[in-house]
Amino acid sequence: MKWRGWLIIWILAIIFPLAAIGHFSPAFQHIFDRIFSPNWVHIVMHVVLFAGLSGLLMLAFRLSLSARTIAITLGVVIAIGLLQEGFQAFSQGFFSLAGATSDLAVDLAGGALGLMFMGLKRRNPVRTGRLDS
Repeated sequence: MKWRGWLIIWILAIIFPLAAIGHFSPAFQHIFDRIFSPNWVHIVMHVVLFAGLSGLLMLAFRLSLSARTIAITLGVVIAIGLLQEGFQAFSQGFFSLAGATSDLAVDLAGGALGLMFMGLKRRNPVRTGRLDS
C-alpha cells in the first residue's frame, strides 16, 4: 500500500494547478514566475513529474515491463497530462492548443523515460546482503 499512497499524492501534485495560488498571493506569483518562466525549466519539470508517474505506476501495481504495460502506463500518463492541462486552463482562464500539445508530448517523453529507467532498474537490481567470495 506504501507505493499506492505515494502514487496518489504524486498524481494530485501533478494535477493541482500550483500557479493558481498566485491569484491569491502576488509574492508567490512573482517567485513562481521567476522559477518557472524559462521554457527549459518547464520542460524539465514535466519530464520529472511524468517519469516519476510511470515509475510509481510500475511500483504501485508491481507491473512487469511488457508491451501491454507500456501501452497502459503511457495511456495513464496521457490521461493525467490531459487532466493537468484541463485544470491549468480552467485556473488560468485560457487554453492554448499549441502549449497543451507541446506539454503532452513532453509528458509522454517523460513517461517513456520513467519506463526505460524502471526497465533498467529491474534488469540490474541492487544487491544487498553479504557478498560471497
